[in-house]
Amino acid sequence: MSEQIIKHGRKAYKIWSAPGGGRGKKIREFIVEILIIVFAISLSFFIERWQEKRHERKQAVELLKGLKDDLQSDIKELRSDSAGYEGKKRGVAYLLNIKEPVNIDSFRLNYGRVNQTIGLIPNISRFESLKTFGAIDAIRSTKLVNDIFELYQEKIPGLVSSTTTYNERIVMKMGEFLDNNLTYTSDLFDLKNNNLIVLLQENHFRNMLRKSGFLNEIITRYNAAIQLTQMLIREIDDEIAS
Repeated sequence: MSEQIIKHGRKAYKIWSAPGGGRGKKIREFIVEILIIVFAISLSFFIERWQEKRHERKQAVELLKGLKDDLQSDIKELRSDSAGYEGKKRGVAYLLNIKEPVNIDSFRLNYGRVNQTIGLIPNISRFESLKTFGAIDAIRSTKLVNDIFELYQEKIPGLVSSTTTYNERIVMKMGEFLDNNLTYTSDLFDLKNNNLIVLLQENHFRNMLRKSGFLNEIITRYNAAIQLTQMLIREIDDEIAS
């Protein structure tokens, strides 16, 4: 293409600078050559841009396929974590109403639920790649783009912030309280020879348990993230098929 542009440029120059010939004819021939050059340049830019867009679209589709894999992996963890926080609620209710004699199996289960640290570790590499390589601009569905940003820049950060706050302010604080006050025994659940049940019934510990409003907020955030993730998976399938 560049060789043709140079060829017609030289021809236009020769036409204009050649001696003799009618002025009107020269002008017409010169204009024709200029128009050919302009058309060739425009066509060259069009083809180059078309190839770029085609490459960007191919890259976007591949990244969307990877993003779908990330979302399918994340939704498993989201559901597992959400179930874990539902278990925490049941564990809190159990410990707040604990009475002796204690069923050791029920106690182990619910004590473990309450003291478990749960937090989402999202897969964000494909999302970052979509932004970094500009492939996000090649996505045709505006709704899909908006939903991707809503999940990764609003829903997930809000969820991670809530779980981090709960783990640091409640779970870790409860652990520190028990570590500092528990009578040591080789078996934590040797309830006859340690003071674990007594500590669980102290106001300080019970007040921490009662901050279960955190749990309701976290579960709500998990459910919102799950719903949006499910919708994104469907939208990605539609985008790839379009």
